Amino acid sequence: MRNFDEATIADAVLQCVRAAKDDRVCQVSEALVRHLHVFVREIEPHVFAAGHPYLDSDVVFGVKDSLVRQFAAVPAGTAVDGRQITQPY
Repeated sequence: MRNFDEATIADAVLQCVRAAKDDRVCQVSEALVRHLHVFVREIEPHVFAAGHPYLDSDVVFGVKDSLVRQFAAVPAGTAVDGRQITQPY
């Protein structure tokens, strides 16, 4: 099995797609692969609140220790995007 990373996976899939005998299938498939590759790169993993009562009942074992964080309360004021926030969050 080959080892892929973010930089090589799309090219590896595109090599397989280019083997299609139908030019239109190849063209549509290539556009789909490129679109999905860009979309998937933007996905962020969930971050889970430390101490949440359901953290220990994860049936698919998707909650990794590196994804559990202690959240800090933020006071009302100017948010990072410049909006005025009237309540703490």
